Amino acid sequence: MKIKCFLLVLICLFVFSCSQNKSSKEEFNKKTSDYNISKNDAPSMTSNEQEEQKEKKNNKDEYITGDTTTKLKRKFVRTAEMKYQVKDVRKASSDIELLTAKYDGFITYSHLSSSVTGSRKKNISTDSTLETVFYTVNNEINLRVPNTSLDSLLKDIEKLIDFLDFKIIKADDVSMLMFSNDLNKKRIEKNQKRITDAIDNKDKKLNDILNAEEKLLNKQEQSDFYKTSNMNLSDQVAFSTVKMNIYQREVVKRTVLENFDNIKEQKPGFFLRIWNSIKIGWGVVEDITVGLFMIWWLFVLLLVGLYILKRSIRKSKLRKAAKDIK
Repeated sequence: MKIKCFLLVLICLFVFSCSQNKSSKEEFNKKTSDYNISKNDAPSMTSNEQEEQKEKKNNKDEYITGDTTTKLKRKFVRTAEMKYQVKDVRKASSDIELLTAKYDGFITYSHLSSSVTGSRKKNISTDSTLETVFYTVNNEINLRVPNTSLDSLLKDIEKLIDFLDFKIIKADDVSMLMFSNDLNKKRIEKNQKRITDAIDNKDKKLNDILNAEEKLLNKQEQSDFYKTSNMNLSDQVAFSTVKMNIYQREVVKRTVLENFDNIKEQKPGFFLRIWNSIKIGWGVVEDITVGLFMIWWLFVLLLVGLYILKRSIRKSKLRKAAKDIK
């Protein structure tokens, strides 16, 4: 009896679990179908928004010409112009050269100069003059750096600035101009080819051939002009140009100069001259005294000689006196 009850309970639990699994699967399938339906209904809005965003993004980098199949990538000629004050123009100029080389650029122009703003002279002694000169130092620098490194270079240069006067950054779009040059070049090359074919035709007269040759030369010159123009624009796009004018605070330089013109006018007074003479005389006395001490050995020899001479004279007198007594 107990076994039957136990089996009946197991059967009930199994049936109940199966029904729960079936209901959960149905609920999951319903949610999945609802999600798929919503996803299928939304693409009209989502795709439009995506296309609008994509079109906006493309418009930032591309032009669409009259021919919808032709797209032009934007090309900018970026330039910068700055004027600022630094603490030391010479050191800042050297730092700028190092930074330019760091970003694979090069200096195209550098003009370091000093401008005297004022000067004055003052006599400080009988034969000396103090010259004071006030001047400023500035440097005009033009450099070129790869377009991708322009912003990084300017950020590094800003660390050298003590006072900024102005900073101008320009970006000129030359994509349409380059596209126009390409079209003109292709059109001229086609015309040039037709003229060449006409010249090759030997049935033409000499005058016609000469005229055609002249036209061909003109077309070649025009083609070369547009080609070189595009090469120049491509170079300006690849390398940005930076023009800088840097300066520093006014500098004061003092120099002592010899003054020969005003020596007579700067003649000292009477008492000053007496005092100078006393000092000079005392110096002479000192020199003589020092010189006498330098020949001390001569005095010793003189004293020894006088002693010997005095003793010999005394002995001669004693001898003479002895002879007189006898």
